[in-house]
Amino acid sequence: MTEYKITSLKDLLNIPVDRIDDCLDELKDGLKLMHAQMAAFEIPVADTAFDSFTWKDDGAKDMTSNAHFSCGGVVQVKVDLND
Repeated sequence: MTEYKITSLKDLLNIPVDRIDDCLDELKDGLKLMHAQMAAFEIPVADTAFDSFTWKDDGAKDMTSNAHFSCGGVVQVKVDLND
């Protein structure tokens, strides 16, 4: 399994061409999950910290998202889309 840390758009160029669709599909699903968390906990975009993400090229259809609160609390949501 290879991990890719994405901190800028340029980092996406490190992903092999034949794996780009899978990476972007998981990023898309991750963004939808983040929006759901923000809505559920009434977190405005200005209060979010989304500077980077790490994509694991493991073939798994799962993800983990953490919502951090100013009080120091963290809510972690894990989603497994495997059959």
